[in-house]
Amino acid sequence: MRIINTLAISIITMFICACETVSELTVSLNVKDSTIFYLNERVDLNIFAAEYVETAVVSLGEEYEWEVEVNAGSGVFEFTPPIVGSNLTLKIEGYDSDMDLRHMASYQIEIIRDIKVTVSRPVSGETITVGEEFSVTGMFEQAVKTMEILQDGRLFASIKSSPFDESFIFDSGRGNSQLSFLFKDEQGDILRELNRSVFLINGDDDSSSDIPLFNRTWEDPQTAIVIDAYEGNGIDWDEMKTDPRVVGVIHRSGDGLRVDSKYAARRKTAREYGYLWGAYHLGRPGNVERQADLFLKTVGDDPETLLILDIESTSSSSMMNIEESVEFVNYIYKKTGRIPVIYANHSATVDLTNRLANNALFQRAPLWYARFRSDIPVFPTGLWDRYFLWQFSSEINCSRTGTCLYNVPGTSFDMDINVFAGNESELRRSWFNPQ
Repeated sequence: MRIINTLAISIITMFICACETVSELTVSLNVKDSTIFYLNERVDLNIFAAEYVETAVVSLGEEYEWEVEVNAGSGVFEFTPPIVGSNLTLKIEGYDSDMDLRHMASYQIEIIRDIKVTVSRPVSGETITVGEEFSVTGMFEQAVKTMEILQDGRLFASIKSSPFDESFIFDSGRGNSQLSFLFKDEQGDILRELNRSVFLINGDDDSSSDIPLFNRTWEDPQTAIVIDAYEGNGIDWDEMKTDPRVVGVIHRSGDGLRVDSKYAARRKTAREYGYLWGAYHLGRPGNVERQADLFLKTVGDDPETLLILDIESTSSSSMMNIEESVEFVNYIYKKTGRIPVIYANHSATVDLTNRLANNALFQRAPLWYARFRSDIPVFPTGLWDRYFLWQFSSEINCSRTGTCLYNVPGTSFDMDINVFAGNESELRRSWFNPQ
């Protein structure tokens, strides 16, 4: 199946050498099956290379060539595809100050004419009530013969006329849900794909739609609580079980290339007590694929474990940066077909929103948002319109056990506490990685 998207390409050097040989670059893309661009529609190529690379030469076939300045190992090339064609070779070469070739990568691409399509409703982040009508409106050009709507990968509806203004009803589902709109031609090939992340709520009397999302959410007794721990935290499981609002446990699986010593044992115990289980990887700089492989090896073939990437900081040299985070998420998606949840504090969320607002995988990734205070005065919308989990308490804003914003029995003040703006059943239905 062809998937057609507007893409940003990250070209990432996997290692640095001081030799005279030419190293191959790894090209990380946000699609699984093919790379297709639109004629005359700009695409930013973010180039990341070793520091000794000062110039990148980008060529398309034998007719087109552009030179890009690379400063401190990075550069941006605003690529506007000039021709229509298939099986075209896009080549990137990195040169040092003596114009010696040091790095090279190539990729086969297709450039097509743009097919104009629009989905006006639902908008991203919209709340839809299960059991009540919601509208789908928009248009597509004549080349499109069918628009299919998928809910979390499952075919939901099909529309064959444009413009369209149709009403539908979700009869099931809770929490975050992904709507995909596939615009197909007569042969069934996908010409365009648009995605919308929506939030489904229960329309019955026990609906959690009135729960405050950004102000002391945990004080509503309907809400579910999740702890997240690492090997340095203590847990008295019998004591913790006395709090029925604690529904899930997220645990650090590893830190860079080191496995958390208590991960495996605590996963077994958590499941014996009936808790949902999640694994977060604390990303460190370098060795991105090795880190991702270690993460997957530690978690194992376990579809019930929520996969999470901890982007602790986007500015610290000791933490995985944005480009490496994109590479990590792409790699996990390629290997598993699952998109990791993204953990980020406020400043990291702002940076991710500013730089990755058009990244297809990050748009679909649930956000685990860290903000250690009783309210969220300003939520950084753009990439995300709401959080999946809010981490609101830790040793950062609590220094004595029993005095925290929320106190989980069997844990100390240094335990991280999170809230889900819904009840237990809604959290259990939302506990999955998008595909």
